[in-house]
Amino acid sequence: MKPKRPSKTTKNVDTLYFDGLNLCFRMVFSGSKLSSEGKDTSVIYGGVKSIKALVEIHKPNRVVFALEGKNSRAKRKAIYPEYKAKRKGNLPIPKEDFYSQVNDLEDLLYNLGVTTVKVAEFEADDVIAVLATANEKTSLIISTDGDYLQLINDKISVYNPTKEILIHKKNFKEVVGVELIDFLDWKCMIGDKSDNIKGVVGVGEVIATEICNFMGYRLTLEAGVENVDKKWKKIFTPEAKEQFELADRLINLGRTELSLEETLDNLVDGAYDADEVKDLLEDVEAWTLVKGYSFIEKAFKGLDNY
Repeated sequence: MKPKRPSKTTKNVDTLYFDGLNLCFRMVFSGSKLSSEGKDTSVIYGGVKSIKALVEIHKPNRVVFALEGKNSRAKRKAIYPEYKAKRKGNLPIPKEDFYSQVNDLEDLLYNLGVTTVKVAEFEADDVIAVLATANEKTSLIISTDGDYLQLINDKISVYNPTKEILIHKKNFKEVVGVELIDFLDWKCMIGDKSDNIKGVVGVGEVIATEICNFMGYRLTLEAGVENVDKKWKKIFTPEAKEQFELADRLINLGRTELSLEETLDNLVDGAYDADEVKDLLEDVEAWTLVKGYSFIEKAFKGLDNY
């Protein structure tokens, strides 16, 4: 199904949450931006421009930039050692140069008044899930990672910047193809190839959708599987149930061990400093951004702390 492209605008957004590494990887693969010495600056240059553009569109009160904490995969690897084992990690620039840019972008955003956060042994999606679900006002998550779709509710929406699709509660089935209430079951059945999560062996999107339209995996288990269609029997064997449970432990952001208190303790509220930002932009020779700094100032100045 080809999804429609709804408007990028979400009214009355309180907080924009950016999946930091997701954004940085997109920037480094979007095309090189070189300094006079031939140093790649695409993460810094593209990151600032991308965040600025979305801040201008949505006009949030607060912006949060979440990064992976130290040993961020540790907890999920303890559950499943093969978690993300097939990630190639190929970058168009040396790894150390990429992460140096990530650090520089983090510094830039801090001086633009953006709140930054990372928690040891937790991934950015865990951090954003805790903050967004606890936020009593509206939240918009910016990422291409489909795991965030499970968080959508009356207050939380997700924007995929690559597909330019804004997904919210009202258009969820139209865009995603299954009901919001069934999405987590659907995801756990089919697994996630990008994270090397197998899901229920032999179950693809078609069968998973049929199960969701019938009753959903969990509700079918609760109701008893004696009367389900013969072709579905293999999906509810003891082995299949174990596979589903494993996928749920890895995918379900509601099962994170991260507390709100620990997350808030790791927030770093930005402090707007135009001179520092200009110096950092000049250091990486982002002259276009320096020249048009008044537009950056207009977008970022006045953001609230978290």
